[in-house]
Amino acid sequence: MRAAHIGSTSVSPRRIRRERSGPKDPVPGPERVESWPDGDWVVRRVPGAGTAKAYRCPGCDQEIVPGTPHVVAWPADEARMGGGVGVEERRHWHTACWQFPQETDAEERKPVSEIRAATVLPAKRTPVTLPTSDGLRLVAELALPADADPVATLICLHPLPTHGGMMDSHLFRKAAFRLPALASLAVLRLNTRGTSSEQGTSEGEFGSGEDERYDVAAAISYAADAGLPARWLLGWSFGTELALKWGLDGEDAGPVGGTGAADRGTGAADRGIGAADRGIEGADRGIGSPNRGIEGAILLSPALHRASDADLDRWAASGKPLMVLIPALDDYLRPDEARRRFARVPAAEVIAVEGAKHLWVGEPYVRIVMNQIVRRVNPAALIPPAMTLPTHWEES
Repeated sequence: MRAAHIGSTSVSPRRIRRERSGPKDPVPGPERVESWPDGDWVVRRVPGAGTAKAYRCPGCDQEIVPGTPHVVAWPADEARMGGGVGVEERRHWHTACWQFPQETDAEERKPVSEIRAATVLPAKRTPVTLPTSDGLRLVAELALPADADPVATLICLHPLPTHGGMMDSHLFRKAAFRLPALASLAVLRLNTRGTSSEQGTSEGEFGSGEDERYDVAAAISYAADAGLPARWLLGWSFGTELALKWGLDGEDAGPVGGTGAADRGTGAADRGIGAADRGIEGADRGIGSPNRGIEGAILLSPALHRASDADLDRWAASGKPLMVLIPALDDYLRPDEARRRFARVPAAEVIAVEGAKHLWVGEPYVRIVMNQIVRRVNPAALIPPAMTLPTHWEES
């Protein structure tokens, strides 16, 4: 076996905050006053040529490198300004993080809200039933961009259902709530056999990771039939085992159970995601194409309990990429061991996330996961220079 190169990166959580205090050194550019819910702020544009030092952006906690155009803001309160305190409380922000529109005045701005744990952004969300080839019906949901075609698709395979895993587990719920709007992604979530959530209960009984092969095949086949583009498996914990063991089985799968979408009663017209609605032509949807499978897989907190080296070798032979996010404090598989185990897959990228645990609890870690997912499947949606997703949403 030839030597494998594993891309390995360490990531620290970004502390997202709206503190507006900062450095004293003067900055060039005209000033203006903007009104925000927390008060009025003096905002000054800073041209790239006007900066010779680095700053830390409070919005994304990333560095503003010297020579980068950005904005600087400080409180506009007259009393504080009169005492010279306001100028001493300046902060330098990336223009996108401050959400400073160049083309409109402050009075014309739409309300901007920070994206938080419970934020639900616009999308077309449709309940879906997935029929399996062994005769079960699985509960699922498809979330699509509200006003555009998806550019890629996530098929979410949840953590262990006997320990509370389900399609509504928090990372997958947040992916469905955010990524259609922020990254133009389709997000397909399902409850594997016998699993319950607020969305409902899928038929059947827990199959210990074996019978779930039919569930994985049903999800991939549904996504192919629906014409969803660039399909990626997104597995978390137990879901990573399913992705590694069964994700490649659906490469040339036909419609589940030998029946088309119309025969299953889940046709495009019933789902509200027909080609006419999406603007996706049949020739582009892959229907009838020999490639009805996946682009690759993204693995969150893999334990490698059920998946074996033989499964990893199969992925190596496929040439399909794996992106593997490993919490530095994981209960089962930590970064050093993960690098060793995944070294047999040349197209594997192992990313260690500092401070994270198996369940990715906490908004800083959620944002790291979402940023890494989008970096892999649609990097054009990330905002330079930090290359992260927006942390605020302009309300309509």
